Amino acid sequence: MSTTTVAEQIAACLRTNWGLADPLAAADVHFDVGWVDRKQLRYKPQVIVSGPISSPMRYFTPRIVGGVAEPGLHLFSFARYVVNVWIIIPAGEESQRHADWAELMRIEVVRILNEHRCDGGCYSAPLGCVFPLDYGRALHELDVTPRIIRYEVACQANYKVS
Repeated sequence: MSTTTVAEQIAACLRTNWGLADPLAAADVHFDVGWVDRKQLRYKPQVIVSGPISSPMRYFTPRIVGGVAEPGLHLFSFARYVVNVWIIIPAGEESQRHADWAELMRIEVVRILNEHRCDGGCYSAPLGCVFPLDYGRALHELDVTPRIIRYEVACQANYKVS
């Protein structure tokens, strides 16, 4: 694969194609891989790509060149990743505005993954397609202080291993 990881390519695609305006513009959102950065979360909403979250399914397929099957097989991987949207609700602030922002960010993540699912400008070979598997699920942490709004969108990344 390329020098960047699949998660980094997904995060870069989301950042590059982000279409929300202030206060949720790309410059106002922290895009990264791994897990939430609690220090950054106090200042910026976050979009974090994690994965692969499951052992990749792998399939052998015939090599097709010019519409003709050649001897030998390619190994393809179908790994699953998650994109988490995080927003903190500062103590003493009204929560509906933050909940609305998180919802807009969740919708934007799904939109970008759908529109750019096989985009060669976003993903470099051998990564083929990345597409959402759901519309996201709410995993809010409202019983803690500060309260945190979180959505998790599952996606699948297909790429040629050999």
